[in-house]
Amino acid sequence: MKFKMCKEIWKIENCLTFSETFFICLGLMFCIKKQISYSMIILLLLGIFDGFDGMFSKKFRKNGDTEVYGIQLDSLADIITSAAYPVIILISMGYNSIINLIIYSIFIVCGLTRLSYFNIQTHSNKENFLGVPITVSTIVLPLLYIFTQEEIIFMVSMMILSVLYVCDIKIKKPNIKIKIVFAVIGVAISIVLVLKGAGLIQ
Repeated sequence: MKFKMCKEIWKIENCLTFSETFFICLGLMFCIKKQISYSMIILLLLGIFDGFDGMFSKKFRKNGDTEVYGIQLDSLADIITSAAYPVIILISMGYNSIINLIIYSIFIVCGLTRLSYFNIQTHSNKENFLGVPITVSTIVLPLLYIFTQEEIIFMVSMMILSVLYVCDIKIKKPNIKIKIVFAVIGVAISIVLVLKGAGLIQ
C-alpha cells in the first residue's frame, strides 16, 4: 500500500504549517472551557506562525509541484486558523444569535474568496496583496477583547473585516522587519491576555 499524498507531510517546509493543528486543538479546548483569554492567545500565536511560515517555506520550496502544494496547504490552514477558529471563539463567548451566525457566514465566505483569489494571483503579483490579508483577524480580535466584550463591537468588526478582505485595495507585502514588529506586538498583547485570564486585570 502506497501513500503518495503523504510524502509532503514530512518535508521541513510544511512542518510549521502542520504544527498549527496542535494549537488549534489547544485553542478549541480553551473555547470549550470558556477560557477566552487563552483562546485569544492561541489566535495570536497562529497569526505569528502564519507570518513566518510563508517566509520559511520560500527557502525550501524550489520545484513547481512542492510550491503549489505549499500554497494550497497554507490557504487551507488559514481558513481554519483565521476564519473558522475566530468564529468558534466568538460563539464560545455567547454570541450565537441568528444575526451572529449570518455575520459569521459572510465572514467565512469573504475569507474563502480572499484566499482563493490570493492563490490565483500569487505568481502574478509578488509585491502587493489585493485586499486585506485574512490573518489580520488574528490580531484584531485579541486586541478588541482586551478593551471590550461588547457583542456589537465584535460583530461590526467582523463585517468590516469581511469587506476589507474582498475590496480592491493594494497593500504592500510586509518585509521581515514589519513581521518582527507585529510579532512583538502580538507577544505584548498575549502578556496582557494572560494577566486578564488570571484575573489580575479587568
